[in-house]
Amino acid sequence: LLLLAAIHYQTGNLTAGLGHVEQCLSVAPKYMPAIPLHARILHGMGRSAEAVAACDAGLALQPGDPALMMQKAEAQAQCHDSAGAWQTLQPLLLQQTVSPSAAGLAARALHGLGRHEEAIEWAQRAAHDPTSSAEISRINWMQVAKVCDRVGRFDDAVAGCLKAHAP
Repeated sequence: LLLLAAIHYQTGNLTAGLGHVEQCLSVAPKYMPAIPLHARILHGMGRSAEAVAACDAGLALQPGDPALMMQKAEAQAQCHDSAGAWQTLQPLLLQQTVSPSAAGLAARALHGLGRHEEAIEWAQRAAHDPTSSAEISRINWMQVAKVCDRVGRFDDAVAGCLKAHAP
């Protein structure tokens, strides 16, 4: 059931994926590999509040799970709960090595909190990270551009856009 759910998720058939992952969880409610996929599918369907609840259920079983924490913060940000996303990310941001995805999500949460300069710093950090994929780097340069535009740093906003769209 989990494999079918993952295949449907990867091919964009979220409704079928949700059905299979929920069947899986009805048989084995504490099956940890199914819980993050359940949250991702719910989030992908725009049901972010339910995704947060799914992540909380998983975190109750496996506290501190980085993948669940990231998924929860992403869903919280989608629900316009920047404070919640920032709080969820804190343990991940205090680690010696912060993933580009976590740094970028931190930038998004800080922007939502009105902490624009910090948001720019986190987004630039994520965009410059050599371990960052091209897609994550592009997303973070666009975050730099968005926040810089918001605070009137238009030259930096344009530079961020150009870096985001550079080949």
